Amino acid sequence: MFGKHKRSKFSLTRGGWTLARYLATKSPAPMPPEVRAGDDILQITKLAIATEPRVVCVVDDDGRYLGAITNSRLTRDVIAYLDPDLYSGARVPAGLLQFKHDTSKFQALSLIEPKLRPLRGRQTMADAIEKLYQTESDELPVINDDGQLLGIIRSLDILREWAEDLLLTQFGDETGSFY
Repeated sequence: MFGKHKRSKFSLTRGGWTLARYLATKSPAPMPPEVRAGDDILQITKLAIATEPRVVCVVDDDGRYLGAITNSRLTRDVIAYLDPDLYSGARVPAGLLQFKHDTSKFQALSLIEPKLRPLRGRQTMADAIEKLYQTESDELPVINDDGQLLGIIRSLDILREWAEDLLLTQFGDETGSFY
């Protein structure tokens, strides 16, 4: 793990780029889906299933970032909600998908994953490497100074940058072996 005062030795040509610049020019990741704090678990689930990023971002009525819901957290909480005895090992989840529950009581704000603190757009790719590693996350939201969501930085984005750097230095072409 990276120490608090050590910098990563994992260097990238674009390591000094701000995350805002990277997301605006190079990121292949789509914008993450957004829900409002009061949206219910069914709305969130539908969005999570229909989109690529593995997080759904929760925003307030002005579009400011409040937090993120991971697909794994969403799945665990939905199953626990539909079948509270499942985790206790008390019984087999018979009728798990019989929706007789009021989903409006289970809202986005209660599903936010506390460890997914956003990065700022002014932070660099090098900062993102360190934060992704420290939090053991595959994706982290990136926000601007006003709290608006800029996008998602993924660990695969970092790996792509590393692979492109390696291909460029070894073969003179950063994209030749990708396609």
